[in-house]
Amino acid sequence: MKMLEVSDQPFPKISVRDHIGPKWLGRCTMLVKRSDPSHRTTEIEIQKSVMSDPATLERVVAHEVCHLAEYVTLPYEEVKEGGLEHGHRFLGFAAKVNQHMGADYVTVKSDKSFKQSETTSRSYYLLISHADYTAPAPTKIMWCWAAKLGPKGQTYVSRHPEAKLVKSTDSLWTQGAKIGDGWTVPKDEPRKEALEALFRGGHTSGS
Repeated sequence: MKMLEVSDQPFPKISVRDHIGPKWLGRCTMLVKRSDPSHRTTEIEIQKSVMSDPATLERVVAHEVCHLAEYVTLPYEEVKEGGLEHGHRFLGFAAKVNQHMGADYVTVKSDKSFKQSETTSRSYYLLISHADYTAPAPTKIMWCWAAKLGPKGQTYVSRHPEAKLVKSTDSLWTQGAKIGDGWTVPKDEPRKEALEALFRGGHTSGS
């Protein structure tokens, strides 16, 4: 915290999460005793998927440490549980980090768009179909995915007997719609070809 010019504070709880297709790569949260706003407990959570790339891990941690500094220096009257927006306090601490590490090392979105592991730690469900599967030669292929198939997902799969349900550990496909929430169409030829290969090797969800 010396880089951020913040006095020594209790070390936050550090947790590693292993979510498939996470919506966040790192986050910092704070719990506060309502009877004593000066008593603050902080936690930094990091997704396992970013730990395979040291540069990504370092930048994600730097982003969350800026939030940590924000929390521990927040005036009592502004203290609240949960997370904060990327306001002037966060940007001020980010600027101090960037003075040492280089321009844009920490930004508002610097914990969202870095290199992650190319495979997930466990398999998930991938549902693949063609946009017009009744046509003689369908050309548009699409997918959706789910870490688990609950009642909603099972119902959605049953309504698409023409689709192929497969399992995958490729993190690429988690960047699409969830099963039950629509479909995602690949934007480039390599992804389309990879999806077609999975479709040819899968089993119809109705079988």
